[in-house]
Amino acid sequence: MQRFAASEGAVVKFLDENKTWCGVPDQVLKQAHANHEKTLQFRTAVCSDAPAPHPRAPSLSDAITTPSVDNSKNTKTGRGTFDTLTGNPLAR
Repeated sequence: MQRFAASEGAVVKFLDENKTWCGVPDQVLKQAHANHEKTLQFRTAVCSDAPAPHPRAPSLSDAITTPSVDNSKNTKTGRGTFDTLTGNPLAR
């Protein structure tokens, strides 16, 4: 938005400086100045964080629930997938 406002300001300045040479009507200059003022107001509204910080949008990991990580509290002891010769490694 900053670059757009700066570019639009350069165009308005060019039109002001070269209106006679380019044959730009006064009505076009008035409209260009009015549009640039609206752009500056919009830029100020968009780029300022004065009202309040915006809430964070949900991420992909927030949307997809993942299974819990296995640990000693949520695995069974005894014969099972995680049991080795020395016992459950997650229970240590």
